[in-house]
Amino acid sequence: MLINLLGNEQNEFMDFYLNFQPSDLPRLACNCTFLDIKAMVEENTDFEPGCYLRKCGIYTFALTIGGNAVCIDTNSGNIYICDHGLVMQDFDTDDIVINSGLVPCDVYNSFDVSGEIPFSYENIIIYMDKIEDSFITFIENIADGKYMDLEKFITY
Repeated sequence: MLINLLGNEQNEFMDFYLNFQPSDLPRLACNCTFLDIKAMVEENTDFEPGCYLRKCGIYTFALTIGGNAVCIDTNSGNIYICDHGLVMQDFDTDDIVINSGLVPCDVYNSFDVSGEIPFSYENIIIYMDKIEDSFITFIENIADGKYMDLEKFITY
């Protein structure tokens, strides 16, 4: 299931999930819960924002207590947190967009748009909040208790 979702590329994230296959984990001290493989597939195919982020190679692997997505960018290896309402379908146009209501005004004004911001890899990595540069560093920092609440990384 996981290889069907993420592809066959070997990396520290795939190794972790394929070797340890976490399941039924409690909420961690940083107020997030890691998804098991089945839930990760569902989150990235059936639910927002994961079903949209995966089109850019960004996959949800954990959820915060507030329902926000903790994601890995398979293009860079970075770990991000994405507000659950940041990416959505514009029902007037059927386009996938970035919710301008969750974007700081100064950043929004730098775009030549009125209304919602077009969804693309280049745009979404600007608006998601980066937690770490790698999955291994992220796991080590969780183990060391360095994160009290991952939702505090959200900056809007």
